[in-house]
Amino acid sequence: PELEIRDLLPQEFWQGPPLPEFLNIYWWWYTPPGAEFSVSSLIISPTEVNPGQPVTISCTVTNIGAAAGSCTVHLGGDFMAEREVTLEPGQSEAVSFEVTPAEAKTFH
Repeated sequence: PELEIRDLLPQEFWQGPPLPEFLNIYWWWYTPPGAEFSVSSLIISPTEVNPGQPVTISCTVTNIGAAAGSCTVHLGGDFMAEREVTLEPGQSEAVSFEVTPAEAKTFH
């Protein structure tokens, strides 16, 4: 098998909070020494929609470590998207995704 550069870098994978089977949030990042990330404040709004209505999924990423670093937040499941944030120590940033379901479902 072919080796990619990302296979050589120290990485961590974190699964977000439990969500419906068609939706999940997770994040990969290269962790420089001293950088550490926390993901909190998951908000899904509105929680009930009709087909074709947009849903906003947001969370807050915080660098709780001692060095600057980057973190990529991935939205998986039926909706695939990603956002990369670069944060200084102690800095936070809101990350949002807007998706439009093709069929009516309840988001928990």
